[in-house]
Amino acid sequence: MLAKDKKYGIYMIGTTHFDPVWMWTWDEGMASIRSTFKAALNRMEESTGFIYSFSSPAVFEWIKNVDRELFRRIKQKVNEGRWELVHGWWIQPDCNTASGESYVRQGLYAQMYLKENFGRQATTAFNTDSFGHNIMMPQMLKKSGMNSYVFGRPSPKQQTLPADLFNWVSPDGSSVIAFRNGGEGANTFSANLEKDIAALGNKLPEIGHDNIMIYGVTNHGGAPTKKALTDIEKMIDQKGKNYHVKFSTVGEFIGQLDTAPLPDVKDELMVRDVGVFSNNNEVKKNNRLCEYAMLNAEKIAFIADLLGEREYPKEQLKRLWQDVLFNQFHDIIGGASVKPSYFDAANMHGRVLQSAGELLHYSLQSITKDIDTSPEGFPLVVWNPNMFSIHTPVEGEMQWAWEFDWYEGPLRLTTLNGEELPVQVIQEYSALPGFRSRFLFRDTIPSLGYKVYHVHCEQSQQKYASSLQVSEAGLENKRLRVQIDRDIGSIAAVYDKKTGEQILGKTSQFLLREDKGDIWTFNTSGFGPPLGDIQMQSAKIIEEGPLRAILRTKGRFEDAYIEQDFILYDDSDTLEGRFRVDWRGENKVLKLTFDTLIENPQVTSATPYGEIQRNCNGREFPTGEWLDVSGNNRGVSILSDSFFAYDVKDSVAALTLLRSPIFAHLHSSNRPIDTEKDYEHIGWGRHEGSWKLIAHKGDWRENAVPQQAIAFNNPVVTIDEANHPGARPAMDSFAELEANSAIATVLKRAEYGNDTIVRIYEYAGRQDELTLNLPLVGKSCKIKCNEHEIKTLRIKKGDNQSFEEVDNLE
Repeated sequence: MLAKDKKYGIYMIGTTHFDPVWMWTWDEGMASIRSTFKAALNRMEESTGFIYSFSSPAVFEWIKNVDRELFRRIKQKVNEGRWELVHGWWIQPDCNTASGESYVRQGLYAQMYLKENFGRQATTAFNTDSFGHNIMMPQMLKKSGMNSYVFGRPSPKQQTLPADLFNWVSPDGSSVIAFRNGGEGANTFSANLEKDIAALGNKLPEIGHDNIMIYGVTNHGGAPTKKALTDIEKMIDQKGKNYHVKFSTVGEFIGQLDTAPLPDVKDELMVRDVGVFSNNNEVKKNNRLCEYAMLNAEKIAFIADLLGEREYPKEQLKRLWQDVLFNQFHDIIGGASVKPSYFDAANMHGRVLQSAGELLHYSLQSITKDIDTSPEGFPLVVWNPNMFSIHTPVEGEMQWAWEFDWYEGPLRLTTLNGEELPVQVIQEYSALPGFRSRFLFRDTIPSLGYKVYHVHCEQSQQKYASSLQVSEAGLENKRLRVQIDRDIGSIAAVYDKKTGEQILGKTSQFLLREDKGDIWTFNTSGFGPPLGDIQMQSAKIIEEGPLRAILRTKGRFEDAYIEQDFILYDDSDTLEGRFRVDWRGENKVLKLTFDTLIENPQVTSATPYGEIQRNCNGREFPTGEWLDVSGNNRGVSILSDSFFAYDVKDSVAALTLLRSPIFAHLHSSNRPIDTEKDYEHIGWGRHEGSWKLIAHKGDWRENAVPQQAIAFNNPVVTIDEANHPGARPAMDSFAELEANSAIATVLKRAEYGNDTIVRIYEYAGRQDELTLNLPLVGKSCKIKCNEHEIKTLRIKKGDNQSFEEVDNLE
């Protein structure tokens, strides 16, 4: 028996499910929620028992800026216990697309806001409308001060759970109490409270524990109605029933449970309404760019602060993070909102990218000005913003005219000790020959550090023997041979030249499928049959150098124009690709397929701050920066910057590039759309992106796939510096994590005080012994990281620089 009282009860939770953006833009939402909050406060005057449960710091901040008196009244009711702060994240986010760090920041900045403005924090995440919930969330919630989670999707038809009330367990063992609200639709608010309360009350002995019932108004706003409160009061006073009814809070309901007998769920909570996984990939891609821009700005600003060059911009960084978090609202990043809302989202992402970029380069150049770049040649400083060293291609560009003579010839590149590196001149961005030169080289850049190179306008006397070959039929180096399918412009096969084994079949092949679904695919069960192949129109060699070869194919299908660049580096066992798609399709989905030739594979997908194994039966799932298909002691990892959903059927991985339903179309059999109207479809326009294939032996864990995915999405930053003496060396590293299966993602100032915060996560399900080296702080920490653990370290500022493990709230 779960409840402490044998007479089970129904805890009535009055709320408003509020979408700040959906079929409206944020400014309309702000006007609506103001009237909603006023109505909720009026209900409290009319009914002494009524308690309102609502919390969204992003929305509270609107009220604070627009109506201070209303904000004061809300604070008063919170203090009186009449208004429950029921949600401890900044917004109700999509729970699949963002990075793990974003979900940490959702909790960090929300709980900070609630504490600063209301003197208390939330113990629940009330996320009733999001489209699935990743498997690492219980750990992130628990470490953000929350012990419970209320959700609406997936419905019972979409995912069978042992009960609607259960312990939700992350792979590290962290758990929260989770409750699935409603019936087959998320936010199912009762239309007949008396009838529904009685029905639930009679089922309580069978359920075996108390329950909550959520009532109110959904989506655009609106407080619980007077009639609703009257009906509840009538049921509270009703005699002779074998259950009790009360106005309550989620916190009270969770607090009275005896949790021992609750069943465990050790899985993600995943919907089958898959449209949101790939709608409007532009907003998803911009979110990822913003996440990395913010992490980079924090790390380099922290270094500049320690060096005494610039004060750490803590408040500005917090405000920019809050912009990133707002755009992660599930209907925005899920591509489910009206078209004008994406103009607003793009502007907000633009504000973040520009501001974070300014902070990054202010900090970088405050450091590079003191580097000794005096040796002969034009200095190029290459920064690695990741907290692990990387061996990577580097592209740089130098200006000649009018400061120097016009120059179109070969280049020579030297390192700090005079060593020459092979260099390849490539096409510059400007279309004025001799004005600038762009070039490519490969080298290892130290962890969260830099290395200085010098460029010379002359031919190198060293000879470099390259194994690269390229023709319109394919590319090869000493490790790989890539054959092009001349009919459709994709890859026909890839061979390992060392073993002679074919390691990939048809690869980077565009697949068009029918898609009659609305925004969410509420009205369909996935995507329809294939619609035909792209027809290749041309193939052209774009680069043919000693370090890199690029072959471009162009193709067409109806009104879709497609370009693909296939990229192979000398002495590399990886293959890269870029694509450009001009799209005007309607009711179609476009995928890019990769045949791994692996029978009965095991599929592993990146998930926020972790990974998850899933089936390969063709079901559509969300994914992060990498996807791995492995079996028979080999595998293929696909890294990408533009794919957020996939399916795997047999040996073929199909990554979803775009789909094109009508903007904001919610299918309704009672209210069909007017087919005579000219609707605009999502996905129209140009789409660009990149992928990288790693064909590996053994397990993806042994091939550092998560690190490679981070480096692919967060490349080096180059600075054209002037020649000058300086106290700083020509190569340096400011932080490094020595680990087998853990990655450090965050280095920043603490939100309160000037201590140092470092965040680490373990990705392989193995206990790892770590060494964190922070030479500027004067600290080298020996740390143990458990399986799938997200670990936050706080390093105290002071002479002994002691450190402690803290939660996500620092």
